[in-house]
Amino acid sequence: MRIDDLLRSVKSSFGEETYDLLRERLRPLYRTARYDVVQPVQNRLRFERRLRDVPAQQLDDRDVLFVVVDCLRNDHLSRAGYDRETTPFLDSLSGYSPNCVAAAPWTYSSVPSLLSGLYAHNHGAAYDQELRNQSVKNPPATVREDVYTLPELLAKDGYETYFDSAIVTAELPVRGRFERTAVHHDAPADELIDRFLDWWDSTGESRFGYLQLGDLHSPLHRPEESPFGEVEDVPNVERWDFTTTTEPREEFETYRRERIRLYDTVLRSVDAELRRLFEALSARGDLDDTLVVVTGDHGEEFWERVELERRHFHDPRGAYGTGHGHALVPEVLFVPLILAGGWEHNTDGVVSTTDVVPTVLAELGARDSVGEYDGVPLDRPPEDRVVLSEEIAYGYDQQAVVRGSHLLIDSPHESETVVLDLESDRQIDDPDVEAELRSFLTDDKRVGDPSHLDSRTEDQLADLGYL
Repeated sequence: MRIDDLLRSVKSSFGEETYDLLRERLRPLYRTARYDVVQPVQNRLRFERRLRDVPAQQLDDRDVLFVVVDCLRNDHLSRAGYDRETTPFLDSLSGYSPNCVAAAPWTYSSVPSLLSGLYAHNHGAAYDQELRNQSVKNPPATVREDVYTLPELLAKDGYETYFDSAIVTAELPVRGRFERTAVHHDAPADELIDRFLDWWDSTGESRFGYLQLGDLHSPLHRPEESPFGEVEDVPNVERWDFTTTTEPREEFETYRRERIRLYDTVLRSVDAELRRLFEALSARGDLDDTLVVVTGDHGEEFWERVELERRHFHDPRGAYGTGHGHALVPEVLFVPLILAGGWEHNTDGVVSTTDVVPTVLAELGARDSVGEYDGVPLDRPPEDRVVLSEEIAYGYDQQAVVRGSHLLIDSPHESETVVLDLESDRQIDDPDVEAELRSFLTDDKRVGDPSHLDSRTEDQLADLGYL
């Protein structure tokens, strides 16, 4: 008997008071069973069903680890010239590419690109309408069924695969693509790393782990130590404020200063946890034989482009210049890409997060028949690279093209095109540059199956500020 049928029977037999009491006691148990027992079983069954059709490879027996730091913008790393020493450990790692463009400006579409080597218009985790406003009634599609992700390709070759995230939007579009999947909503980096190491120690050879650290995503939590001075007790500094206006000016300037200080302080604590993770793998004798990727799924904006966005692009929330997901501006697009551990590739040229999968597969000796990718192996990137970013979560659809020192942002529905010179950080009016960059835009798009949000996911999305 379904729980709803049971409750209706109790109500008719024993009255409203008994019904209310039993409903209060049973529904949490039902919800826990659904999310902690039923859903993992469903994910595992889907994973095993999909694995039957995945093409087999003969790969080298080396462990692979992705560590994705949500909202990690490249120019807040101290090695990128930032004026605070936010990342002393990440600064010590070789294999750093400073001009990596995130394939999408928010987690839902960006993570599938990291795991498939495809842009959103090819992997399908995208919206199927021009105007977007993330809501329960309007979720984007999941990754297309005919797209094979890296964890599936590795699992077919005997790898054990593991996914854990503090951000639910990382898991939703790739549900059923890992052997073991978990979402620990809003969990700090140290907890996710401890769980990962427990899994790592419990497995044998050939492991692929994926960690999505959510510490830099709103809501921010104050670490115990404050190396950049104590964060003032400003109202709502842990969550976004002043998203629709920068008035009153004095209060805004104080809030902005402390919000950035808090972000940098949290970044320093994440950097310390990454050091602990690397040291733990080294102590186990595994680091030198593990292909480690550290990157961001997108960056974060702190009011740098308010006027540009307000002038050219519509956000149905009326929010401009803050966070991510709404505009393809440099602060959101550029993330660090670090290949460490048992390998290193670095380039000063423009690269994409879609390059990670083909680079890993090439390093593991995969055959060329694995698939066609939008990304390229980083051991042989083209000299004059052109990369895309696309699939916003709020407003009319946009697509960006990065080539050399130029960035084009195009919103066809709004008939708006912006060209930025990245070296001078200025908007330019150059018809030749615009025409050249526009030639790389695409309107070819294939979305996956509709996604469905359960009540727990809705609560988590609301806490993250999406709903």
